Amino acid sequence: MNENDLYSLVHTGTEGDIEFYVRACKDVEWVLELGCGSGRMGCPISRVAKNYLGIDIDWERARLATNRGIVCYCADMIGFQLNRRFDRIIMPCNTIYCLLSEDKLISCLKNIGQHLAKNGQLVFDVFVAYHQRMVSHISKSRQDNGWVKEVHYKNKIWDVYESVEILPGSGRLDVHYSHKCRSTDEKIETKIPQRYFSHNELPQLLGEAGLMMTSITGGFRNEPVSDSCERIVVRATLSR
Repeated sequence: MNENDLYSLVHTGTEGDIEFYVRACKDVEWVLELGCGSGRMGCPISRVAKNYLGIDIDWERARLATNRGIVCYCADMIGFQLNRRFDRIIMPCNTIYCLLSEDKLISCLKNIGQHLAKNGQLVFDVFVAYHQRMVSHISKSRQDNGWVKEVHYKNKIWDVYESVEILPGSGRLDVHYSHKCRSTDEKIETKIPQRYFSHNELPQLLGEAGLMMTSITGGFRNEPVSDSCERIVVRATLSR
């Protein structure tokens, strides 16, 4: 089984995320999606935005997105260079957590600023994973969260199990997935390294890159940010 097939089958997004980003990009002149994957978000957005472009660091995922009819390039979101500014730059579904150091995060945000139109917006969402909350749920460095879902691929059923490993003091966590076929002894292990931050850090992080946060909500329906919210949605623009 191809790991990109696994990723697409397991990671189908968060409830309401496609609808949110479609609204955010409707009738927008130019939209850029960073970490577009195989086009889960790009396909519906490309139908409502006037122009859509996606980039992904993984060649195979970029190829799959292109095969689905959207414009996509294989590029690193830190170092991409496009001869255009965009009215919306979006990073859905924890993409920004893939930047595994603060230096990489700031470099990416600076590059975004160089590609953002004067009145453009950066829009992204992440799950709330800052340490103050995680520590109450995870009492050891590796926590087995158990069965997540079943996926169907090539006439076989696969059970997917998840565990989270926290790297203390680093802001890092690795999410491990074990995929087990019910009818054979096949087993595939994958890992998604991530680096999280708290919403309180965002104004400074964005400011260092010349960006300014204009709104933050606790979900896709403008819920207030609270200690119990599971996801934050952020909008930012160029600093005036």
